[in-house]
Amino acid sequence: EGFDYWFAMPTGGNRYQNPPMYWNGEKREYPGYTTDILTDKALAFIDESKDHPFFCFVSYNAPHTPYSGTPEKYLDLYRDCPFETFPGEPLNEPIAHNLSRRNVGNRESKMHYYAMVTAIDHNVGRIAAKLNDLKLAQDTLVIYLSDHGFLLEQHGLWGKGNTSWPFNMYDESMLVPAFFHHPGSIPSGYTSRIFTSFYDFAPTILEYLDLPPLASGKPLAGRSYAAALRGAEMEWDNVVYGEYQYCRMTRDEYWKYIHRTEGFESELYDLQNDPGERRNLAEHEDYSDRKERLKRRMDEWFTSLDCGDEDLWKNAEQKNLPSYRRVLKNTGA
Repeated sequence: EGFDYWFAMPTGGNRYQNPPMYWNGEKREYPGYTTDILTDKALAFIDESKDHPFFCFVSYNAPHTPYSGTPEKYLDLYRDCPFETFPGEPLNEPIAHNLSRRNVGNRESKMHYYAMVTAIDHNVGRIAAKLNDLKLAQDTLVIYLSDHGFLLEQHGLWGKGNTSWPFNMYDESMLVPAFFHHPGSIPSGYTSRIFTSFYDFAPTILEYLDLPPLASGKPLAGRSYAAALRGAEMEWDNVVYGEYQYCRMTRDEYWKYIHRTEGFESELYDLQNDPGERRNLAEHEDYSDRKERLKRRMDEWFTSLDCGDEDLWKNAEQKNLPSYRRVLKNTGA
Protein backbone atom coordinates (compact mmCIF):
# COMPACT_ATOMS: atom_id res chain seq x y z
CA GLU A 1 0.00 0.00 0.00
CA GLY A 2 3.02 2.30 0.25
CA PHE A 3 4.26 4.68 2.93
CA ASP A 4 2.10 7.18 4.80
CA TYR A 5 5.06 9.58 5.00
CA TRP A 6 7.95 9.79 2.58
CA PHE A 7 11.13 11.80 3.20
CA ALA A 8 13.66 11.05 0.51
CA MET A 9 16.69 12.23 -1.43
CA PRO A 10 16.22 13.28 -5.06
CA THR A 11 18.94 10.85 -6.22
CA GLY A 12 20.73 7.78 -4.90
CA GLY A 13 23.30 10.01 -3.20
CA ASN A 14 23.13 13.53 -1.81
CA ARG A 15 25.27 16.32 -0.43
CA TYR A 16 25.72 16.35 3.32
CA GLN A 17 25.09 20.00 4.16
CA ASN A 18 21.74 21.71 3.50
CA PRO A 19 20.54 18.85 1.27
CA PRO A 20 17.61 18.99 -1.12
CA MET A 21 14.96 16.52 0.07
CA TYR A 22 11.46 15.42 -0.87
CA TRP A 23 8.84 15.49 1.89
CA ASN A 24 5.69 13.74 0.67
CA GLY A 25 6.45 14.71 -2.91
CA GLU A 26 7.48 18.32 -2.32
CA LYS A 27 11.15 19.19 -2.83
CA ARG A 28 12.99 21.82 -0.79
CA GLU A 29 16.33 22.41 0.90
CA TYR A 30 16.75 21.47 4.56
CA PRO A 31 19.38 23.27 6.69
CA GLY A 32 21.93 21.16 8.52
CA TYR A 33 23.73 17.82 8.22
CA THR A 34 21.91 15.13 6.28
CA THR A 35 22.37 12.36 8.85
CA ASP A 36 20.95 14.60 11.60
CA ILE A 37 18.07 15.76 9.37
CA LEU A 38 16.99 12.21 8.54
CA THR A 39 17.04 11.34 12.22
CA ASP A 40 15.07 14.45 13.17
CA LYS A 41 12.28 13.40 10.80
CA ALA A 42 12.33 9.85 12.17
CA LEU A 43 12.08 11.11 15.77
CA ALA A 44 9.15 13.36 14.87
CA PHE A 45 7.39 10.43 13.21
CA ILE A 46 7.92 8.19 16.23
CA ASP A 47 6.53 10.91 18.50
CA GLU A 48 3.44 11.21 16.31
CA SER A 49 2.98 7.43 16.10
CA LYS A 50 3.69 6.41 19.68
CA ASP A 51 0.08 5.52 20.50
CA HIS A 52 -0.39 2.94 17.74
CA PRO A 53 1.73 0.37 15.85
CA PHE A 54 4.15 1.92 13.39
CA PHE A 55 6.88 1.06 10.91
CA CYS A 56 9.78 3.48 10.53
CA PHE A 57 12.47 2.89 7.91
CA VAL A 58 15.50 5.17 8.26
CA SER A 59 18.04 4.96 5.44
CA TYR A 60 21.21 7.04 5.85
CA ASN A 61 23.30 7.84 2.79
CA ALA A 62 26.45 8.13 4.95
CA PRO A 63 29.18 6.97 4.73
CA HIS A 64 28.69 7.18 0.98
CA THR A 65 30.73 9.72 -0.96
CA PRO A 66 31.20 12.66 -1.24
CA TYR A 67 33.62 12.92 1.66
CA SER A 68 32.73 16.51 2.46
CA GLY A 69 30.32 18.36 4.69
CA THR A 70 31.06 16.19 7.73
CA PRO A 71 30.63 18.18 10.98
CA GLU A 72 33.87 19.20 12.64
CA LYS A 73 32.85 17.65 15.97
CA TYR A 74 33.09 14.22 14.36
CA LEU A 75 36.18 14.94 12.26
CA ASP A 76 38.02 16.23 15.34
CA LEU A 77 37.78 12.76 16.89
CA TYR A 78 40.03 11.33 14.18
CA ARG A 79 42.51 14.05 13.26
CA ASP A 80 45.32 12.22 15.10
CA CYS A 81 44.00 8.70 14.50
CA PRO A 82 46.58 6.14 13.29
CA PHE A 83 43.81 4.30 11.39
CA GLU A 84 45.23 0.94 12.35
CA THR A 85 42.15 -0.95 11.17
CA PHE A 86 42.91 0.04 7.57
CA PRO A 87 45.30 -2.57 6.13
CA GLY A 88 47.23 0.01 4.11
CA GLU A 89 47.47 -2.16 1.01
CA PRO A 90 48.68 -0.28 -2.07
CA LEU A 91 46.30 0.52 -4.90
CA ASN A 92 45.44 -2.54 -6.97
CA GLU A 93 46.36 -0.87 -10.24
CA PRO A 94 45.23 -3.54 -12.71
CA ILE A 95 41.59 -3.59 -11.57
CA ALA A 96 41.03 -0.42 -9.49
CA HIS A 97 38.16 1.83 -10.55
CA ASN A 98 38.00 5.61 -9.98
CA LEU A 99 36.64 5.44 -6.42
CA SER A 100 39.57 3.27 -5.39
CA ARG A 101 42.06 5.49 -7.17
CA ARG A 102 40.80 8.57 -5.33
CA ASN A 103 40.68 7.07 -1.85
CA VAL A 104 43.16 4.22 -1.28
CA GLY A 105 45.93 5.66 0.89
CA ASN A 106 44.07 8.97 1.33
CA ARG A 107 44.13 10.05 4.98
CA GLU A 108 41.35 12.61 4.49
CA SER A 109 39.07 9.89 3.13
CA LYS A 110 39.75 7.70 6.14
CA MET A 111 39.05 10.55 8.53
CA HIS A 112 35.74 11.41 6.85
CA TYR A 113 34.70 7.76 6.66
CA TYR A 114 35.27 7.18 10.38
CA ALA A 115 33.60 10.48 11.26
CA MET A 116 30.54 9.71 9.15
CA VAL A 117 30.15 6.28 10.73
CA THR A 118 30.43 7.89 14.17
CA ALA A 119 27.67 10.34 13.20
CA ILE A 120 25.45 7.39 12.24
CA ASP A 121 26.24 5.72 15.56
CA HIS A 122 25.27 8.88 17.43
CA ASN A 123 22.01 9.23 15.52
CA VAL A 124 21.00 5.60 15.89
CA GLY A 125 21.56 6.22 19.59
CA ARG A 126 19.13 9.14 19.41
CA ILE A 127 16.46 6.82 17.98
CA ALA A 128 17.10 4.22 20.68
CA ALA A 129 16.89 6.93 23.35
CA LYS A 130 13.56 8.12 21.92
CA LEU A 131 12.11 4.62 22.15
CA ASN A 132 13.30 4.38 25.75
CA ASP A 133 11.90 7.79 26.67
CA LEU A 134 8.49 6.85 25.23
CA LYS A 135 8.55 3.45 27.00
CA LEU A 136 8.39 1.73 23.60
CA ALA A 137 11.71 -0.11 23.61
CA GLN A 138 10.33 -3.30 25.11
CA ASP A 139 7.66 -3.59 22.43
CA THR A 140 9.62 -2.49 19.34
CA LEU A 141 11.65 -4.67 17.00
CA VAL A 142 14.74 -2.67 15.97
CA ILE A 143 16.83 -3.90 13.03
CA TYR A 144 20.15 -2.42 11.90
CA LEU A 145 21.40 -3.45 8.46
CA SER A 146 23.52 -2.15 5.59
CA ASP A 147 22.85 -2.64 1.89
CA HIS A 148 26.38 -3.85 1.08
CA GLY A 149 29.83 -4.28 2.53
CA PHE A 150 32.84 -2.09 1.81
CA LEU A 151 36.48 -2.61 0.96
CA LEU A 152 38.68 -0.19 2.91
CA GLU A 153 42.02 -0.87 1.22
CA GLN A 154 41.60 -4.65 1.42
CA HIS A 155 42.81 -6.02 -1.91
CA GLY A 156 44.04 -2.50 -2.68
CA LEU A 157 40.46 -1.31 -3.29
CA TRP A 158 38.02 1.18 -1.80
CA GLY A 159 34.30 0.61 -2.21
CA LYS A 160 31.91 -2.23 -2.96
CA GLY A 161 31.69 -4.65 -5.88
CA ASN A 162 31.78 -2.00 -8.58
CA THR A 163 34.99 -0.37 -7.33
CA SER A 164 36.98 -2.75 -9.52
CA TRP A 165 36.91 -3.88 -13.13
CA PRO A 166 35.77 -6.55 -13.43
CA PHE A 167 33.36 -6.27 -10.49
CA ASN A 168 34.52 -8.07 -7.35
CA MET A 169 32.64 -10.28 -4.90
CA TYR A 170 35.18 -10.31 -2.07
CA ASP A 171 33.78 -10.96 1.39
CA GLU A 172 34.56 -7.40 2.49
CA SER A 173 32.27 -5.98 -0.19
CA MET A 174 29.49 -8.52 0.48
CA LEU A 175 29.27 -9.02 4.25
CA VAL A 176 27.01 -6.63 6.17
CA PRO A 177 26.19 -5.93 9.82
CA ALA A 178 22.88 -7.41 10.99
CA PHE A 179 21.65 -6.50 14.47
CA PHE A 180 18.19 -7.40 15.77
CA HIS A 181 16.91 -6.03 19.08
CA HIS A 182 13.62 -7.04 20.69
CA PRO A 183 13.79 -7.43 24.49
CA GLY A 184 12.05 -10.52 25.77
CA SER A 185 11.98 -12.24 22.39
CA ILE A 186 15.52 -12.02 21.01
CA PRO A 187 18.21 -13.13 23.50
CA SER A 188 20.57 -10.33 24.48
CA GLY A 189 24.16 -10.78 23.33
CA TYR A 190 23.34 -13.81 21.20
CA THR A 191 25.19 -14.27 17.90
CA SER A 192 23.91 -16.69 15.27
CA ARG A 193 26.51 -18.30 13.02
CA ILE A 194 24.18 -19.28 10.19
CA PHE A 195 24.78 -17.84 6.72
CA THR A 196 21.93 -15.68 5.48
CA SER A 197 21.35 -13.24 2.66
CA PHE A 198 18.95 -10.38 1.99
CA TYR A 199 16.62 -12.70 0.09
CA ASP A 200 16.03 -14.41 3.47
CA PHE A 201 15.06 -11.16 5.19
CA ALA A 202 11.43 -10.77 4.08
CA PRO A 203 10.33 -14.34 4.91
CA THR A 204 12.11 -14.06 8.25
CA ILE A 205 10.46 -10.82 9.35
CA LEU A 206 7.03 -11.92 8.14
CA GLU A 207 7.25 -15.14 10.13
CA TYR A 208 8.68 -13.37 13.18
CA LEU A 209 5.74 -10.94 13.16
CA ASP A 210 3.24 -13.74 12.45
CA LEU A 211 2.27 -12.25 9.10
CA PRO A 212 1.43 -14.19 5.91
CA PRO A 213 4.25 -14.94 3.50
CA LEU A 214 4.82 -12.91 0.36
CA ALA A 215 2.48 -13.78 -2.49
CA SER A 216 4.07 -14.03 -5.91
CA GLY A 217 3.39 -15.60 -9.26
CA LYS A 218 7.09 -16.33 -9.57
CA PRO A 219 9.33 -18.52 -7.44
CA LEU A 220 10.98 -16.52 -4.67
CA ALA A 221 14.37 -17.07 -3.08
CA GLY A 222 14.68 -17.01 0.67
CA ARG A 223 14.05 -18.94 3.85
CA SER A 224 13.03 -17.79 7.29
CA TYR A 225 15.58 -17.73 10.09
CA ALA A 226 13.05 -16.39 12.62
CA ALA A 227 13.75 -19.30 14.96
CA ALA A 228 17.45 -18.41 14.98
CA LEU A 229 16.59 -14.85 16.04
CA ARG A 230 14.95 -16.32 19.11
CA GLY A 231 18.07 -18.33 19.88
CA ALA A 232 16.82 -21.71 18.69
CA GLU A 233 18.93 -24.24 16.84
CA MET A 234 17.96 -24.64 13.19
CA GLU A 235 18.72 -26.99 10.35
CA TRP A 236 20.49 -24.71 7.91
CA ASP A 237 22.88 -25.56 5.11
CA ASN A 238 25.02 -22.38 5.32
CA VAL A 239 25.05 -21.75 1.59
CA VAL A 240 24.41 -18.33 0.05
CA TYR A 241 24.18 -17.07 -3.51
CA GLY A 242 24.65 -13.71 -5.15
CA GLU A 243 24.54 -11.93 -8.49
CA TYR A 244 25.94 -8.65 -9.79
CA GLN A 245 25.39 -8.22 -13.52
CA TYR A 246 27.87 -10.61 -15.16
CA CYS A 247 29.01 -12.10 -11.81
CA ARG A 248 27.31 -14.97 -10.00
CA MET A 249 28.52 -16.42 -6.74
CA THR A 250 27.96 -19.27 -4.32
CA ARG A 251 29.61 -19.41 -0.91
CA ASP A 252 29.57 -21.85 2.00
CA GLU A 253 31.74 -22.21 5.09
CA TYR A 254 34.61 -23.69 3.13
CA TRP A 255 34.52 -22.52 -0.48
CA LYS A 256 33.54 -19.55 -2.62
CA TYR A 257 33.04 -19.75 -6.35
CA ILE A 258 32.53 -16.61 -8.47
CA HIS A 259 31.42 -17.24 -12.02
CA ARG A 260 31.83 -14.44 -14.57
CA THR A 261 30.62 -14.22 -18.14
CA GLU A 262 31.59 -11.65 -20.81
CA GLY A 263 35.09 -13.09 -21.02
CA PHE A 264 36.03 -12.14 -17.44
CA GLU A 265 37.98 -14.52 -15.20
CA SER A 266 36.11 -16.68 -12.69
CA GLU A 267 37.43 -17.27 -9.17
CA LEU A 268 37.57 -20.12 -6.67
CA TYR A 269 38.77 -19.73 -3.08
CA ASP A 270 39.52 -22.23 -0.33
CA LEU A 271 38.21 -20.14 2.58
CA GLN A 272 39.56 -22.40 5.28
CA ASN A 273 43.15 -22.00 4.14
CA ASP A 274 42.78 -18.69 2.32
CA PRO A 275 40.15 -16.58 4.15
CA GLY A 276 41.54 -13.40 2.62
CA GLU A 277 40.78 -14.66 -0.92
CA ARG A 278 44.29 -14.19 -2.25
CA ARG A 279 44.86 -17.39 -4.23
CA ASN A 280 42.46 -17.99 -7.11
CA LEU A 281 42.19 -21.73 -7.74
CA ALA A 282 39.65 -21.59 -10.56
CA GLU A 283 42.11 -22.67 -13.25
CA HIS A 284 44.10 -25.02 -11.02
CA GLU A 285 43.81 -28.56 -12.36
CA ASP A 286 43.60 -30.11 -8.88
CA TYR A 287 40.40 -28.17 -8.14
CA SER A 288 38.52 -28.60 -11.41
CA ASP A 289 36.04 -31.07 -9.90
CA ARG A 290 35.39 -28.76 -6.96
CA LYS A 291 34.75 -25.85 -9.30
CA GLU A 292 32.33 -27.87 -11.42
CA ARG A 293 30.38 -29.06 -8.34
CA LEU A 294 30.04 -25.52 -7.04
CA LYS A 295 28.99 -24.20 -10.44
CA ARG A 296 26.41 -26.96 -10.78
CA ARG A 297 25.00 -26.12 -7.34
CA MET A 298 24.86 -22.45 -8.27
CA ASP A 299 23.22 -23.11 -11.64
CA GLU A 300 20.58 -25.34 -10.06
CA TRP A 301 19.67 -22.62 -7.55
CA PHE A 302 19.28 -19.90 -10.18
CA THR A 303 17.34 -22.26 -12.45
CA SER A 304 14.93 -23.07 -9.60
CA LEU A 305 14.06 -19.35 -9.56
CA ASP A 306 13.53 -19.21 -13.34
CA CYS A 307 16.82 -17.29 -13.61
CA GLY A 308 18.99 -19.90 -15.24
CA ASP A 309 19.94 -17.62 -18.14
CA GLU A 310 23.18 -15.88 -17.18
CA ASP A 311 22.39 -12.98 -19.54
CA LEU A 312 19.07 -11.99 -17.94
CA TRP A 313 20.65 -8.87 -16.48
CA LYS A 314 21.02 -7.51 -20.01
CA ASN A 315 17.22 -7.28 -20.26
CA ALA A 316 17.05 -4.55 -17.60
CA GLU A 317 15.00 -1.51 -18.61
CA GLN A 318 17.62 0.75 -17.01
CA LYS A 319 20.61 0.57 -19.35
CA ASN A 320 22.36 3.87 -18.70
CA LEU A 321 24.67 2.68 -15.92
CA PRO A 322 28.31 3.20 -16.97
CA SER A 323 29.16 -0.40 -16.07
CA TYR A 324 26.30 -1.69 -18.21
CA ARG A 325 27.41 0.33 -21.22
CA ARG A 326 31.02 -0.68 -20.70
CA VAL A 327 30.25 -4.42 -20.73
CA LEU A 328 28.08 -4.20 -23.82
CA LYS A 329 30.73 -2.13 -25.58
CA ASN A 330 33.44 -4.67 -24.70
CA THR A 331 31.35 -7.52 -26.08
CA GLY A 332 30.04 -5.69 -29.12
CA ALA A 333 26.44 -6.24 -28.02
